[in-house]
Amino acid sequence: MGYWGYKIFQSDHAYDLIEEIIADGNGPRLYWFQNSEEEQKACDAFNAALLQRLISKYETDPEADKDHSGRDHKIILVIALAMETGASLSPDIRAKGKEIIQTLGIPRVAREQVRVALEMYRSGTTYQFDSPGLHHQIELNMSQERASDQASSSSGGNMQAINVFPNVSCCKGEVALSPQELLGMFAARAAHARKEAEKEKGEKEKKEPAVGLCIFCRKSENEMKTAGKHLMRCGKCKREDITYCSRECQKADWKKHKEICGKEESAGAGAYAVGVMT
Repeated sequence: MGYWGYKIFQSDHAYDLIEEIIADGNGPRLYWFQNSEEEQKACDAFNAALLQRLISKYETDPEADKDHSGRDHKIILVIALAMETGASLSPDIRAKGKEIIQTLGIPRVAREQVRVALEMYRSGTTYQFDSPGLHHQIELNMSQERASDQASSSSGGNMQAINVFPNVSCCKGEVALSPQELLGMFAARAAHARKEAEKEKGEKEKKEPAVGLCIFCRKSENEMKTAGKHLMRCGKCKREDITYCSRECQKADWKKHKEICGKEESAGAGAYAVGVMT
């Protein structure tokens, strides 16, 4: 199972257990809410004995192996899900959570996150666990890279490989991915995200008129002024939203521009009587 962060909801394994919890709840959606109404229904269900019923189920499950079944992990996740909806926590449930979290085989940051939440939580007030999903975490890390101007094409969005050691894992069958496997996965996803961002940027530039820019190379009017020159526009159509910094850029863009300039025959550079932009 893969971890993309050290927090309570930042692993494929936690997501798998949450799906099992939702199935065991046999009722409303308990996570990944689409709107506030769904969140309120989950809160009402937890308060109407669902929270206690699920905890009791996992405590008394005859097929559960206490050290490796994920039973304790499920109990902690159920309590965390309930807190996110603002459901009421009884003193007994809060005490049980504090006891389990001390030794649960999840990242230290996640244990501390839950410990603090159990101390601070007030029933009736939603508690947000800061645990971004995989794609959101990659986006956050990529934003940090761009901000510090230290982006690396091989870093996978500055993701770190997290080795979940099997000997402290909470569940049987939970596999520790090697750093190479994790970095490869993160790098591939980050590369895809960057490619999509570049594609979106390119499409946006095509849609937006390049006012004050060379339509071909994107050189600005300010750059031209530095060299004592100005952007120029086509001498035939004189469209103000299509300007060039040089005859070379005009020639390079002619095949595309002629379609909107109204010139059917490919007359080459001769069709571009360049006028100075005023």
